[in-house]
Amino acid sequence: MKKLFISNLIVFVLFLIVAFLLWTRETDGTGVIQTNHSRLFTELVWGAFYLLILALQMLFILIKKAIIHDK
Repeated sequence: MKKLFISNLIVFVLFLIVAFLLWTRETDGTGVIQTNHSRLFTELVWGAFYLLILALQMLFILIKKAIIHDK
């Protein structure tokens, strides 16, 4: 469980760093100037991706516990 906590902490810190970089950049990858609406949308997509990673991790943990419990 300690390894899981440390890996989650690392993933969360990386998420925060990327979110900060996405919010503070002036232009996106195509060279278009970022408005507050486009920044917010980018952050929402990034947050949804992070939630997907967390959901898959929780699913993996539940499956792992179910397999161990059945033995």
